[in-house]
Amino acid sequence: KSYTRNVACCTESYLRSKQIFAKYAARSGRTGQYKLCDVAALSRTLYEKYGTLVKMAGLMGRPDLVFVYDADEAEKVFRQEGDTPYRPSMPCLVKYKSEVRKEFFGQLPGVIGVHGEPWRIFRTKVQKPILQPSVVRMYISPIESITEEFIQRIVQLKDEKEEVPEDFDNEIHKWSLECLLTPFTEKKASHFGGLRVVQFNVAKFKRMQNKKKTTKSSKIEEAEIQDLNFLHGCENPTIILLHQDLLGRHIKTHELCLKEKEFIKVPWRQDNIEMEASMIIPVPEPLCGAIIVGQESILYHNGTFFVAVAPPVIMHSSINCYAKVDSSGCRYVLGDMAGHLFMLLLEKEEKMDGTFSVKDAKVELLGEVSIPECITYLDNGVLFIGSRIGDSQLVKLNKGMNPETGSYVTVMETFTNLAPIVDMVVVDLERQGQGQLVTCSGGFKEGSLRIIRNGIGIQENATIELAGIKGMWSLNIGCDQGLDNTLVLSFVGHTSATYNKKYLSG
Repeated sequence: KSYTRNVACCTESYLRSKQIFAKYAARSGRTGQYKLCDVAALSRTLYEKYGTLVKMAGLMGRPDLVFVYDADEAEKVFRQEGDTPYRPSMPCLVKYKSEVRKEFFGQLPGVIGVHGEPWRIFRTKVQKPILQPSVVRMYISPIESITEEFIQRIVQLKDEKEEVPEDFDNEIHKWSLECLLTPFTEKKASHFGGLRVVQFNVAKFKRMQNKKKTTKSSKIEEAEIQDLNFLHGCENPTIILLHQDLLGRHIKTHELCLKEKEFIKVPWRQDNIEMEASMIIPVPEPLCGAIIVGQESILYHNGTFFVAVAPPVIMHSSINCYAKVDSSGCRYVLGDMAGHLFMLLLEKEEKMDGTFSVKDAKVELLGEVSIPECITYLDNGVLFIGSRIGDSQLVKLNKGMNPETGSYVTVMETFTNLAPIVDMVVVDLERQGQGQLVTCSGGFKEGSLRIIRNGIGIQENATIELAGIKGMWSLNIGCDQGLDNTLVLSFVGHTSATYNKKYLSG
């Protein structure tokens, strides 16, 4: 009915749109009563003047536009588009991404510039994680935190008349974008305030039993942080971070003043490192500095000089975890997403003043294990390989290579892991009325079919009902026996700790 009701309005709006945009080239920046820069105001004016269906034709350099202000009719339009809709928009943005900055964006044109078959592929990938109830429940708390932050932002924006500014629509866009990105990126983008700010919590624990332990938030301005760690051998606590911007990836350090509880200076930085660099390994004393690992190169940097190597053995490897072998920080075991183990050796030399420096870096392939999520060096060449998508393993590094396998690695023990279970079915293979569970477990080269028979059970030792944990690690606070007594829990929106049977949240 709305289409029939507004046919006359369409004809009138078509003629009116020619009058409106006849002044398109005017240098005043306005077209009659419409501001070119304010699409929301223009859209509202068209709706108030012409109704729920408005057509604009004859636009300079643009196809005809049809504005649909009726929700039911808009739903019909979207439902009739099919899986591969054709709706090109913002040609200038598409040209910038696909031609001007093609070397940076590559095959990632973004949501706005996608339609047709690329849109179908994109939607197929994103609709599953955002629509599953179990996933949605996990992000309720982070989104509530974002909304509370948005409410505080509204209070700050109000003037003496308790009114928000004219461009408040931009704040709503920031809030909605923040809520949308959280389930996909698993971190807050912090769009509020116009500047992306990362909250970095520094907790200083003292060896005093009765003193209250508190945390202090300090701000760092770098966005899109890929990795972050503390440096060894610094007078004040100093962090090193790997971040990305439009120009590439960079490493930067920040020194924290404990008295002022703020970051006071940048000791050193290195711009434009490998674009695929993803991991920082802090090097202990006496060498200090840090190792930055990429897909094609490894960089050692201590602020005054650096050593960069591009070993062919790690070419295109996605290294995701490491373990320090010796206390001096000269040897590290690296693991990648293909299940390869590498040994990284920093060759050091002693200077005239008695200090040490890195002379060279070498990488050697040790062998193949389960795809590692974490690596722990135990002792005497024994490693624990913790796998998320395969069986975990206890392996030993040999001094000599096995001539049959060409590997330095021997598997001592395997720990069965059914996760992740992609699919499962209950069957009675022997037709005896005893069901067995067949699972599609693992992924990549660790994918397998597992049969779970009767008699396999789970014994629960302890349970803490805390949903949404993203990571955890242990700390030793005030314990003279050398044992860890504090468990730090990292969530999507906050970090908490259990200390001396007490639960701290910050």
